[in-house]
Amino acid sequence: LETRRRMLIDQLRIQVSQVKLQTTMISQSEPKALVNGTVVGEGDVVAGFRIARIEARRIIVEREGIKLEILNR
Repeated sequence: LETRRRMLIDQLRIQVSQVKLQTTMISQSEPKALVNGTVVGEGDVVAGFRIARIEARRIIVEREGIKLEILNR
């Protein structure tokens, strides 16, 4: 089970490399991010990943219970 989970995490890391965080826009009401050329909010889905959290210069995405961080580079 642990080996399968590690393989899943490795696969998701490869897939998440296709998600490009261009900028984040933090406001009191609702944070937004520009991802792959599209403005998204928390809960939206991009490339099969749900945007779990938007913070300054990073987003946390989630798929199949695994959360991954994407930094604005």
